[in-house]
Parts: sequence; structure tokens; C-alpha cells
Amino acid sequence: MLVWIPWEVGKLNTVGGIEVVGLGALNIDQMYRVERILDDGEAVVNEAKSFPGGSAANTIYGLAELGVNTDYTGVVGGDAFAAGFLYGLLKGKGLNECGCVGDIAARFSITKLGAREGLPTLIELTQRYHEFYDQHL
Repeated sequence: MLVWIPWEVGKLNTVGGIEVVGLGALNIDQMYRVERILDDGEAVVNEAKSFPGGSAANTIYGLAELGVNTDYTGVVGGDAFAAGFLYGLLKGKGLNECGCVGDIAARFSITKLGAREGLPTLIELTQRYHEFYDQHL
């Protein structure tokens, strides 16, 4: 989860009225209603519901409820996106280019089941970056 607060030399710098932006994986939160705190091994569930969520989304929702102007960008393939984004930073790319590298890594990751099976090799990542943006990574 990343919650970004745009600060400029100690003062809040809002963009279009937005004070806080949440960036994170888009998850499904499972909520269970039980009569009491269960003992080990018990599985008494009266009701189960699924809601969109994730730590960044939940944080942004809470801040919005408190009156903070918020925005949220959810990511599917979030770990791969973060890895690609950080790789772009390590290569000295700007934030927009880092987002592009993260996007490519995330596109690869969602093609297969599991967190690691779909990750691109470095060669695949650099080739796809060159194909999409006509630049070398």
C-alpha cells in the first residue's frame, strides 16, 4: 500500500482539490459475522459477505469519511507493478516512465495464475518496453 500526500516544503499542495491519493492492490475483503470471538478450531459463521477493499482503499475510504478530499487508484497485478516501477526508478527513469515499466510487468503477471509465474524476465521486460515506447530501458 502507498498513500501519497503531496507536500511542498512543509505545506500541503493539493492537486485539483485532492489532498491524499491512495495507490494499492485492488482486493476483495471477506467479512464474517460471528456471535463471539471463536476459540481455536471453531468455525461458526452466521453471515459472510465480500466487499471491494484492500489496505489502501480502506485507508482512503476512512479518510474520506473524515472529510479529507481523496482519490484512489487500484491495481490488479500490484506486486508486479511495484517491482516494475521500482526497477524503472533504479534505472533513473522519471515517474511517468516508471509507471509504464510497472504497467508492462503487471500485464505479464496477470497472464498466469500465482504471484510469480507470470513475471517477465528482464529480457522480456526490456523488449516490451522498447516495443511499446520505442525507447531503451
